[in-house]
Amino acid sequence: MPKSAALIALVLVLVLVGCGGSGPGSSSGSPTLTKSRLRKLLSQGVLGIGDLHQGGGGTGRGVRQVRPLVPPALRKKTASRAAGRGADPPFFDESVGLWASEFMEGDPQGAHTWGRRFYEDEATTKPAGGDVWESHWEASPVTDDEDFSVTAGPRKGWWYKDHEVSNGDGSGSSAGNGFDPESGGFAWTQTWDETGLATTTERFTRLDGSWIQYQGGATQESGSAFVLSTSEGIEIALSFTPMGAGSGTMKGPSPLLPATLAWGDDQVGTITWADGSTSSFDDWGF
Repeated sequence: MPKSAALIALVLVLVLVGCGGSGPGSSSGSPTLTKSRLRKLLSQGVLGIGDLHQGGGGTGRGVRQVRPLVPPALRKKTASRAAGRGADPPFFDESVGLWASEFMEGDPQGAHTWGRRFYEDEATTKPAGGDVWESHWEASPVTDDEDFSVTAGPRKGWWYKDHEVSNGDGSGSSAGNGFDPESGGFAWTQTWDETGLATTTERFTRLDGSWIQYQGGATQESGSAFVLSTSEGIEIALSFTPMGAGSGTMKGPSPLLPATLAWGDDQVGTITWADGSTSSFDDWGF
């Protein structure tokens, strides 16, 4: 089943945020941008995009999925709109390390509020945030606003807000921002057309102030194009055909850059560095 272009962005961002970096104050001749480091960036980052195209046949079309841009631990769907009114009995939610109670209030087909509220205790006497949705389905366009926050427990300090608009023809948009105390802040915008093809911009800012930004989505020819930039001055641009073949460039403050990449449908390809040397890769194994 096709994966979301934005979900691939998430894979890229999370693995590259984990790669570290010298931050926005680094010099243009950063010694960290060696061939080994650049290959590691490609190996960890491009792998996410490569997975998108496994199997070919249009798997790069970027079909939208709901809220793919926030950290996985925050993406757990909070409650079913089919649940009964009022609050359900509390249960321990391991994703946040707190007790939680799901609820729905209002008209499930119109204006309603739903989600889960967090508590420090099973008796639900000590509120600790929640994942609360305010939905308006009574008119077009449909809107959904999500407010997620954790104010106690092992994930204290995590929060995000999201505003979604869904039009009658299936098109829509999403915009939001948030903060993860373990890695930093994040913000995104996403739009999708009536077929679900999405275009996404997202930015993650690490706790040290360095950042990484992603822009990408489906192309007119049902392929995909991605641009990833970082506060180190690195920019990676990749284009995929529907079958998974493609080409790209990598620019940045290193004598080895710019570099070019080219690969076939089998994901076997070559990196050509600025000094004329080449590195081959097979199935994104750098």
